Amino acid sequence: MGQGYTFSVTAQQAQALLSGRFTLQFAPAAPLAAPSASLAAQVQVYPNPAREAATVTVPGVAGAPTVQAELRNALGQVVRRQAAALPAAGTQLTLSTAGLAAGVYVVRLTAGATVVTRPLTIE
Repeated sequence: MGQGYTFSVTAQQAQALLSGRFTLQFAPAAPLAAPSASLAAQVQVYPNPAREAATVTVPGVAGAPTVQAELRNALGQVVRRQAAALPAAGTQLTLSTAGLAAGVYVVRLTAGATVVTRPLTIE
C-alpha cells in the first residue's frame, strides 16, 4: 500500500526475545463511520433519470450545519460541487445536470462525518 514502518534494535536486543514492545495488526479497510439506515433511507434524488437538473432531499444531521454535494462521473471525477446550509429540519438542493453527458453518475453527500451516496442517471 506504499506505506512502510521501520524500527531499530541493538545487537543485544536482536538476540533477546522482544515481547510487549509493540504490535502491528493488519486488517481490510473499513469505514470509520457509517450513516444510520434510517438516515440514509431519507435521502432522495429525483427525478431519476434526470435531464437538466435533479433535486436532492437531505434530512438534518446532528452536529452538521452544512452539506456538501458532489456529482461524480463513472471515473469518480467530481463534475459538479455544491454546498448548502443544513438546518435540523433538512434541506433540498437542486443539482444542475445541464451540459453533462448521458450516463450513470453518483451523488455523494457529506454532512459532518456522515457520507451518503446515491446513483443518478442522466439522459
